[in-house]
Amino acid sequence: MRDAGRPRALYLSLLPPEEAMIYHACPGGLAARLVVPGAPRRCTACSWRDIVSEEGLVVRHLGPGFFRRLRQPRPGLLIVDGPEPAAHEWVLELPGRVEEEAGYRPFMALRSTGLAPAGRLREAAEAGYDLLLFEYIPHVDSAVSVAEAAEALDAAYASFRVVEILVPCVTRERRGFEQLFSGLAHRYPRAGIHLFCGEEEPPERLVKLVEKLRGGRINAYLHPDDAMLYSDTVCTGCGEVLVSRKPWGTRVRALRGEGGRGVCPRCGSPAPLLVCGEGKRGRALHREVVVW
Repeated sequence: MRDAGRPRALYLSLLPPEEAMIYHACPGGLAARLVVPGAPRRCTACSWRDIVSEEGLVVRHLGPGFFRRLRQPRPGLLIVDGPEPAAHEWVLELPGRVEEEAGYRPFMALRSTGLAPAGRLREAAEAGYDLLLFEYIPHVDSAVSVAEAAEALDAAYASFRVVEILVPCVTRERRGFEQLFSGLAHRYPRAGIHLFCGEEEPPERLVKLVEKLRGGRINAYLHPDDAMLYSDTVCTGCGEVLVSRKPWGTRVRALRGEGGRGVCPRCGSPAPLLVCGEGKRGRALHREVVVW
């Protein structure tokens, strides 16, 4: 990859965390997204497959003081996004740099498709990243094997405070997909697991699968879901709604516990939820806005 040692990005934007399918951090608040191009291997299934190569893209370097621009909007969450940001050594230095230049500590999120090795994801958690958004793609793309994805996801689940798992759905009949999604949901019960069907309407069999998992107090989410029937975050212990998401707004019902973790108001159990960061309270957008 060209100029691999220098911090660079395609754009910085502001958006609601839900727009990035991050449901277990700063719900209803304001997030920033920094999109980093480049990945060690090309995949065809991930959300950022068109920016694996920097060829033909306008890439800007992140010079000293770049993150001072976060001081005014003060988002509670910063998402370092792209096809595989953890492949770049300098990305691991961002949590400390952001805190120094922005003057506060937002929650830090990182995306991975399993192309970064498990050891690198552990290093990212140790460097200050709180949340991992993991795209599970081996069932639709050969760029990453099932064994590689499983090892990376196991490492992330053990290392990060919060893990969101995004699974592209297979809308055509494919034997075993329901078992795969259900298996991931039960293997990682503290994670939020998202079934993403792009712009297509999810088939009925997958809707029923999500309903069944949610009935078992697993935070499985369905996309698209315009009516937001499968978007509430619930306590995995007692089933109490911790975050209510409706077309007219988001309401956080979880209590704020030690270290910013959510606590169930009914049973007092710790929740796989970061209620808010150190950003401004009550700031939110309805859609993504590119600011640079």
